Amino acid sequence: MDTLFDYSERIYNNMLIDQTAVVNERATEIIKENSFRKLLKDESLCMKLIDAIIEDDDAVVVRYNQNRASHILITWLLGIGFGKVFKFNIFDHDDAFLKNYYYRLWSLTAMIHDYGYFEKEMQKSGLDLYELTKQYNLLTDKYDVHDKDINKAQLLQCLNNLSSHDYYKKFFSYTYDEIKGYYKYSQEYHLNNPSEDGEMSDHGIVGGCIVFSKYCKKCLKSIIKGLYPSNTITIQQKIACFTAASHNVFKSPNKDIDKSYIKAGLTRLLSFSPKIVTKDNTLLSLLSLVDTVECTKRFSKKSNPKQYLVQETVLKNICIEEYDQYIIVDFSKLADYIQYERKNGEMIEKLRKHIDGILSISSWTDYLAFPSDIKNPYILVIKNNSI
Repeated sequence: MDTLFDYSERIYNNMLIDQTAVVNERATEIIKENSFRKLLKDESLCMKLIDAIIEDDDAVVVRYNQNRASHILITWLLGIGFGKVFKFNIFDHDDAFLKNYYYRLWSLTAMIHDYGYFEKEMQKSGLDLYELTKQYNLLTDKYDVHDKDINKAQLLQCLNNLSSHDYYKKFFSYTYDEIKGYYKYSQEYHLNNPSEDGEMSDHGIVGGCIVFSKYCKKCLKSIIKGLYPSNTITIQQKIACFTAASHNVFKSPNKDIDKSYIKAGLTRLLSFSPKIVTKDNTLLSLLSLVDTVECTKRFSKKSNPKQYLVQETVLKNICIEEYDQYIIVDFSKLADYIQYERKNGEMIEKLRKHIDGILSISSWTDYLAFPSDIKNPYILVIKNNSI
């Protein structure tokens, strides 16, 4: 078995070998100049890579909650590995253009999914979703091609009716109204359940909307200079931002929460409703799997100011083995390290809760997770349950 560190490092190093996987020159230079280990140790450096991939030219390197940056890096790399194991067929095209297209789409999605944590807006109680979307609206299929701003109309008209398009609708698991309803629900939830990350509004929705707006603003500046982005890039940006906005939307866990969901108009997400996140949803399904498995965020300094584990320690104490359409993830070495070397009961409890979260993945996705050995609850099998 590989350690999760070795597994991620190998995928990272292959970025420079497989040129179809390269996102852009700026990101490539950062990867060339820095090892995986170096990035993992430096959250500010991780932020630079994230900003390079989403092409955020106005980024500030030191941000609140930047401890999430290394989690994003690991999520990105694991997604490439898991995507091949579970045969998503988004990274294995013979055609170099299509291969690059899907690498870029996944890279954008992974980098944006927790980007909301870096924005102060997430900490604002009662942040109006209208304020996030009034200028460049991620949560609509109706873009006015007759807008007084001709450049804006020209940029966004390719997005009209995107979620109902025969090819692109697979990327839209939820309706725009469901995202809006969940946003209202999340604000009420966070008001009553304060988060250690200062989250007052759903970070996925905040991040998706903000990055979409940043992209539009940047493109309009370019258009004024006579540089026109392709429709393909604009569509990718919309899909990645919408997937990020969707990734934290969960089914109701029980009948008591159903009442709040019904009030928010989330009738497809009740505790007894069919699963929405299936393999047919491609990007969201892959992101949901990887984000559920990745656990360095549980033991970060931000989450555990007194006693924490650095990311490399966590990854080197988790083992992974790949098979045909399933993986085995072994947390037992990490459990022993926490229990016998660090002697930290709180961290053991966090690890157990994390494993419970992985085991529950079958209740809301097509994946099935279960212990490979009844005597050792820390070794899990995760497989595609739809075949």
